[in-house]
Amino acid sequence: MTEEDLIWKRDQGVSFVPSPLLVGDELYMTEDGGVAHCLDAVTGQPRWKHRIGGNYSASPIAVGKRIYLLSQEDKATVLEAQDS
Repeated sequence: MTEEDLIWKRDQGVSFVPSPLLVGDELYMTEDGGVAHCLDAVTGQPRWKHRIGGNYSASPIAVGKRIYLLSQEDKATVLEAQDS
């Protein structure tokens, strides 16, 4: 892959362990240190960012329009995926 092949790239707010989650046109990510991000998957532009606290090594999962984030401190955060 060359630099010309890239559509977009993100270096900040990217987790070390949890994988990103694609739901529709939205990419959800949780930083290891407890900040959740939602990006437009097509453009890479941020839609929102929220501090949810905790430490994360589990990847987010989606069930329907709900996104579940599970921390190492046994905290569950549930987000609703937006319509794209």
